[in-house]
Amino acid sequence: MISRIVTVTGHVQQPQNVDALLGTAFADLIAQCGGYREGVERLIMGGPMMGFAMHHDQVPVTKATNCILAASARELSPEQPVMPCIRCGDCVDVCPVNLLPQQLYWFARAKEFDKARDHHLFSCIECGCCSYVCPSHIPLVQYYRYAKNEIWARENEKQQAELARQRHQARMDRLERDKQEREAKLRQKAPPRAEPVLVAPVIESREEHR
Repeated sequence: MISRIVTVTGHVQQPQNVDALLGTAFADLIAQCGGYREGVERLIMGGPMMGFAMHHDQVPVTKATNCILAASARELSPEQPVMPCIRCGDCVDVCPVNLLPQQLYWFARAKEFDKARDHHLFSCIECGCCSYVCPSHIPLVQYYRYAKNEIWARENEKQQAELARQRHQARMDRLERDKQEREAKLRQKAPPRAEPVLVAPVIESREEHR
């Protein structure tokens, strides 16, 4: 796979689908669509609910890039102050995977990542429905992404630590093996030991002659 179809839409001059090579900068695709229109407030990879906000337009196209949204205030929901969870259950009702978004939120917030995994955190498709209906305006999907990234990071650290342990053990085994081989070679090169000379009988025979 060297290219994919990317939808460039939102506040651009000529919204269209572009057959983009992987690695092409977002800025080049937007330029191909005539450039930005006035009023762009945020650049999003993906849709308005499932997308990721980009800090700049020099991000390259990857095989996961399906849409570039140059969002204006009209496409973005007005930011609301985040309020405490009231346990209304609206997020549970709209979850397409039948998860418990409320519980996952509490676990992610408390950094109880093992419990979040046990409650099928990685089954979450990050559709954004729970965040959309939340009356407390809690960015639930952001918490799920945070928890997933923390779990992946910790697993990677464990794998790296185990790999380092195996490499260290292999090195110690190699050094011990080399030491034993050197000792074996030295034993082979050493001359045979001479038999001890018995002196006592000679001394006794001299005393008898006296």
